Amino acid sequence: MVIKDTQPFTVVEDEGFRELVQKLDPTYILPTRQALKNMVAAKYQETKEKGKAEMQKVVAVSLISDMWTSINMDAYLAVTCHYIDDHDKLGTVLLGVEKFPNSHTAANIAQVKTTLMEEWGITDKSFEHTPGLNDMRTKSRKIVAYFRTSTTAKERLTQVQERTGRPTLKMIQEVDTRWNSTFHMLDRLHQQREPMGAALASLNTDLTPLTSQEYEAIRECLRVLSPFHQATVELSEEKRVSGSSHPTDEYAATCCGF
Repeated sequence: MVIKDTQPFTVVEDEGFRELVQKLDPTYILPTRQALKNMVAAKYQETKEKGKAEMQKVVAVSLISDMWTSINMDAYLAVTCHYIDDHDKLGTVLLGVEKFPNSHTAANIAQVKTTLMEEWGITDKSFEHTPGLNDMRTKSRKIVAYFRTSTTAKERLTQVQERTGRPTLKMIQEVDTRWNSTFHMLDRLHQQREPMGAALASLNTDLTPLTSQEYEAIRECLRVLSPFHQATVELSEEKRVSGSSHPTDEYAATCCGF
């Protein structure tokens, strides 16, 4: 009752509640406020261990974080984990709600997430620990950074794009706090792979170019991430409320659910 109805522990000291319990069962002895607190803590730990055991069965997880400020101007960060179980059903576990006194930077948010992932034993179930994908992403970031910071590299890329009749588009660097920036970075890299590869080959740099296998991995990542990107764009529109969106199929609905 305390957990489901968000009742305070002091409920056991309320006169009306004590009289109600006495009417229902005169022999029942209500626990003290501290005893009730310990009971809830034990229930929490039991439920958490069940959740941890369930999480060990899943292959991959998706994390969602939400930050807000209380009326006392205290900042909190909640991290929720979504996964697909053995029966292809969507499962959800609240990993934790942490007080967040630090600056709201990507590094500080990532640190809280990392700590919770280690606590729940799901560190190896994220994108960063997927074999091959993290290396491909790191190489992509370095290549993009080079073409965005080097004047010579930017000019050479523009020359190759113009010579081959391609649009003169700049590379897009991902931002740690926005997952869809990774989508945009990989999408632009894949679009400009030929002019960028030609420009990179003609420059004096020790950067390792992406291989054909890595470009194929990027293509597959874009294919998987595209519906999520579309759902994010749709739900972010200012002229349409989220509740009015009606996905046309079950797959789109699942994407929006994430």
